Amino acid sequence: MATMDDVAAAAGVGKQTVYRHFKSKEALFVGLVSSMCAQVGALLVSAQEEQSDGSPDVELRDLGW
Repeated sequence: MATMDDVAAAAGVGKQTVYRHFKSKEALFVGLVSSMCAQVGALLVSAQEEQSDGSPDVELRDLGW
């Protein structure tokens, strides 16, 4: 389990900076998951916009890579 001190050290900022952006570990976790979901969503939209003639299993495998 990571502490807020660990998070701050990994980000190269002070713990107060982390708390200024995220009020708690739970808020930090929610922000992280939301950000990751948005990134995956953007990838899915991008993949959908590309012309593809691959089967679903090929498309999903490519997306995974």
